[in-house]
Amino acid sequence: MKFNIHPLSDFPNAAQICAAWSFGEWGQSNPNKNLSDAVERYENTASNMDAVLPASWVAVQDKTILGMASLKTNDHPVLTNLGPWLASVYVHTDYRGIGVAKALCLHVKKQAYQRGFKELYLFTHTAEKMYEKLGWQKIKTLQTYNSTQQKPDILMVADLTMPL
Repeated sequence: MKFNIHPLSDFPNAAQICAAWSFGEWGQSNPNKNLSDAVERYENTASNMDAVLPASWVAVQDKTILGMASLKTNDHPVLTNLGPWLASVYVHTDYRGIGVAKALCLHVKKQAYQRGFKELYLFTHTAEKMYEKLGWQKIKTLQTYNSTQQKPDILMVADLTMPL
């Protein structure tokens, strides 16, 4: 399947989709946030094309949004000293298993490199193996703050000092 990756600013109406995916997937981990907060966050990202961070991209086939990923200053409530972060990697269930997540992750990694960052962080409890295949190294297991989550979070880093 052929698809392209675009800045969210190219598809500003997709901010609603990205917010729904984000809130649906991770919203329960922060009870102080709601769907409206997520919509506002993605709409701000889509409208601020000149910002270095945060930035979001969408994978698109024709005009269908397949998935998303973001580059953020911070993505963990405790590890505020680390950054930037690959965050909010999500692929619609109809398009999983065809390389969309891989393409989005590599795109964000390249964008972080081009912006002069030396490292890129992420945490996951579902996709450690995929990220390892894409060059991320496990740093440590983290305390999980989501009481509904069964597996611990894994903190990972990608070295961006070498050209991609």
